[in-house]
Amino acid sequence: MGETKKASLLFSAGGITVCRVVAKGLALYKQILIASLFGATRLADSFFVATTIPEMLLGILGINTFRGVATSVFAHLDARGKQEEVQRLFSSLFNFILILTGVIASLAVVFAPVIVSIIAPGFSMADREITVKITRIALPVLVFLGLASFISSVLNAFHRFFVPALMQVVLNAVMVIFILVFHTRFGIYAVAWGFLSGHLASLAIQLPSLRKLGLGVSTVFVPFDPLIRKSLLLALPLFVSMFAAQLSNFSVKFLGSFLSGGKISALSYSGFLMSAVIVLAAEPFLIVLMPRFANQVALDRLDAMRSELVKSVKMFILLFSPLSVWFLLLSFPIVRLLFQRGVFTSEATAITSTVLAILSLRLLPSVLSLLFVRVFLAIQRTTPVMWVNLSTSIVQIFLNFILVSSLDVEGLAIADVAAAVFQMILFWRLVDSSVNFCKGSRFIPFLGKVILATSILGVGVRFFLDLAGRVSSPETAAGSTIAILGSLLFGLIIYLTASFVLKIKESWEVIRSLKSVFFRS
Repeated sequence: MGETKKASLLFSAGGITVCRVVAKGLALYKQILIASLFGATRLADSFFVATTIPEMLLGILGINTFRGVATSVFAHLDARGKQEEVQRLFSSLFNFILILTGVIASLAVVFAPVIVSIIAPGFSMADREITVKITRIALPVLVFLGLASFISSVLNAFHRFFVPALMQVVLNAVMVIFILVFHTRFGIYAVAWGFLSGHLASLAIQLPSLRKLGLGVSTVFVPFDPLIRKSLLLALPLFVSMFAAQLSNFSVKFLGSFLSGGKISALSYSGFLMSAVIVLAAEPFLIVLMPRFANQVALDRLDAMRSELVKSVKMFILLFSPLSVWFLLLSFPIVRLLFQRGVFTSEATAITSTVLAILSLRLLPSVLSLLFVRVFLAIQRTTPVMWVNLSTSIVQIFLNFILVSSLDVEGLAIADVAAAVFQMILFWRLVDSSVNFCKGSRFIPFLGKVILATSILGVGVRFFLDLAGRVSSPETAAGSTIAILGSLLFGLIIYLTASFVLKIKESWEVIRSLKSVFFRS
């Protein structure tokens, strides 16, 4: 990759990162507010189950599959200068998504009691009634989120990244405002109304960017257009895999409803922290890499794509291996510092931190799987994605039912990690067979050095935590802060030193890349 294009990639990723930092900061504050006001209780469980339903339906309908497919298809059309086809395809897909999500959301409002009873049969009658009310408030999000996700993928295809990145900033800002202003009057329903209003606002802010591209919402709807057919054929395998993923999500909520109150919330709080790390540290690069991979394939520059893929894999391994160890060792003080206030008890902290420690092990596998999916979308081969995700979902559902009976909520977390590792291994093998990026054992020496450096990091962080515990009480906010920030700084020094001693040259490339992202003038 040329230096100019490389700098452009890093700068774009840096701009997205800034938006994601702000968005996740607001999202974290939102989670802290929910935790302090409603704790890890059955009331919080009701909110997390209800607001998952629109996202589940979006996945079952396959609308989420258009995100990657649309970016790939529109990037190909843009690379070939086919503007008329771009407008026709955009209008047809927009209207298709609007009609489909509108009809399903309307039906779901009517049958909300049945849906809630199926997803959370372990809830009491009173808990179900609350969940149904929240669900009916949240269901129009199905329309807003479907359209907003599609539009953002189109903007990304044309290398417009900033406005789509603002979506989450707007969403979380609106939710925080609703919680602060209305929680005393409406309780948990204030969070639900904020959820609805935030998604509407995140859709609205993207519309002006469409006009700048010359794309407008119209009544054009050509269901039998060849481009529509091509997009649907590409999306069909992804739809099957997304449906399977939603079945996994359903099994978690289903089994969680039979556990004691607050276990679903513990999974949600921990899952949020893990997703925040991925969004902040990986997604900015993944978003920018997707259209670049697609353009390279369209222009028959496969060698450039392979080279960029190898660098990306190594970068994510270097970044997320130490992050996993750090979260594993720091899970308890992190949860205690962030959430233990108000009605969020020390017992809730113990449960949530245990789940967080387990889920930290899925960071690297999840990120690499997301990267490999981008490769298949770029080469427009979605069938392998379907089979991998379908297999992964079957494994996770099986493990969920096996492990939850003996290990409670920890079993659901372990099943999640095991499925993520299984998914990554399958994707790695299939991507290598498709584009031959591994070239034999080129990663083995690199992986060995990273594992050794990460192990040294773990020992050093453990030593620092023991030392910090003697200096200040870990039960206080100050003690937790010292443990978290101190171990992060101390661990970073150890990891960089170990990388230098072990001669992991890729670590210096990552440092230069991150410096370009965050400090480029």
